[in-house]
Amino acid sequence: MSEDGKPQHDGDMAAQLALSADNVEAVLAEAGMSLANLVRLNVHTTDVDLLFRHYGVLAGRLGAAGVAPTTTMLGVTRLAVPGQMVELQGTAAAWRSLDGWTAADGSELPPPPQTLFSRGGALPAAAT
Repeated sequence: MSEDGKPQHDGDMAAQLALSADNVEAVLAEAGMSLANLVRLNVHTTDVDLLFRHYGVLAGRLGAAGVAPTTTMLGVTRLAVPGQMVELQGTAAAWRSLDGWTAADGSELPPPPQTLFSRGGALPAAAT
């Protein structure tokens, strides 16, 4: 998908995989993380055999980042957007040390928001 949500590269699995990986990296970067922070990756595709032929596109990106997240590949009848052949869903994690929050590559991350949850909703941490 493009930045404005339009499908790209109709019928081109390799290009869709590359763009999907770009999009995952962009989302992670906005959170101060990288592919190295991925701990889980779900790959949904409308054509498993075709995906396997082009899986090196994604595997190369993960390998270059030095990460091998737990991965599940699911063949689906269709995805929400016509022409879309692959969808990536990732879970990333940052670790907290005594010195603060760090990414998997050791870079420092900003602390997460200090919000506590109660039955009535979110409360600022200072309210407790």
